[in-house]
Amino acid sequence: MRTLANVKRFLLIIGLSTLIFQVLVSAMLRNGMPVLQFFLFNPAEMTDALAHLDPLLIGKSAFNTVSYIFLHGGMDHYLSNMIFLIPAAMGVVYFTGVARGIRYYILMGVAACLAHYLLDIHSQTPILGASGSVFGMMGMFVAFRFRGMFSEVVAPIATMAAVFFTFKSIVELILVLTLVFFYPEKSDGVAHMAHVGGFAAGFLLGLYYHRAHYFRMPWKN
Repeated sequence: MRTLANVKRFLLIIGLSTLIFQVLVSAMLRNGMPVLQFFLFNPAEMTDALAHLDPLLIGKSAFNTVSYIFLHGGMDHYLSNMIFLIPAAMGVVYFTGVARGIRYYILMGVAACLAHYLLDIHSQTPILGASGSVFGMMGMFVAFRFRGMFSEVVAPIATMAAVFFTFKSIVELILVLTLVFFYPEKSDGVAHMAHVGGFAAGFLLGLYYHRAHYFRMPWKN
């Protein structure tokens, strides 16, 4: 029961912190404060910062690789990410615990952001939202199922979830390749590469976690 409580605690911390940050930024915008640019990640801004070795801009860009995760385009964007996070977190935080789960969630969001950046370092279009982190949790879930970490009781459900998460990520990869090779001048407004990068980072992190931690768990049969 303790592990299930950890999952609930993780979801509550991530869900509430993201919602509170969203509400605060929205309130500042309504009061005429131009704060949005300080929290979104802009690829061209990072490229310019690195080109000129500007420590302030580099620091801001580094901060934005995290801050963008907690800002969404609206409640529908926020809710859709939280809905997909729930099943993924149930299969990940159950093993990792709350503190490590939060660190991984943020780390995978940063990896997703960098994947998006490397696709087009001169893009002027900023990104926002927790989708990269959520796809990262999906990737860890798939890695855990691949390594057989789920009990026989939940293994069939975990398998179906892992198949769905993998299929969803493959669709994202196809969309990335389609846009890059066939419609390079067009964009559908979705950071598909961040989704792919997040999933890949999560899968690799899941394999690492299994190797580094799982076999030392005292309750493992």
